[in-house]
Amino acid sequence: MKTRHSLFRAAGHIIKAMNNAANAAEKGSSIEMRKAKFLLTLAAAAAVMSTAAMSFAQWDTLSANVSGTVTLAKPVTVTAAQTENYTAATRELGGVAPTYTGKITVSANVADIPNNKTANLTLTPKVTTGGVNGTDVTEHFTVVVKDGETDVTGAGKKDTTVTDSNVYTVTVTPIEGDAVAQGYATTGTELTVAVEAQLSAVDTTPAP
Repeated sequence: MKTRHSLFRAAGHIIKAMNNAANAAEKGSSIEMRKAKFLLTLAAAAAVMSTAAMSFAQWDTLSANVSGTVTLAKPVTVTAAQTENYTAATRELGGVAPTYTGKITVSANVADIPNNKTANLTLTPKVTTGGVNGTDVTEHFTVVVKDGETDVTGAGKKDTTVTDSNVYTVTVTPIEGDAVAQGYATTGTELTVAVEAQLSAVDTTPAP
């Protein structure tokens, strides 16, 4: 828009200069004639510059864009399954409570854990009545989760040798002399034994 206005102004100057030159010619004044020619030259130069500016503006590149691709890293996923249901050990008569043993498998795609991290698993058992979301009665039982012969039960202990597939043995024993546990045994109450597996990462980057 500014270029168009400049062209109009330049054209006006040229017309005005031509009129002044004509008037000067009529008066026969050489000074006025030279002055009119000088103004005409300036107006013509302004017109040329305006036209050139308009031409350059059409060829200038005033914007650009660039694009790239990104592939999101796979999330680390922990899954767990009961691989062997709970069975009682050989029963003994007397005051010795029976121990029930089962096996679970916890899987984690450790290959997708960042290279500067090492994975740990915390295994927290829970015993309930009325299903997984039922009443928590864990305090009436001794529940131990083992990785081989290593006890990895609860927040104070962790399995630090996590692989893509981790098999754990879970033992459940009613606490001897516990009336609630004894009552569940007497009534044949079905209990649910759940194990929460929580994966955590420890930064192994050397301190500066």
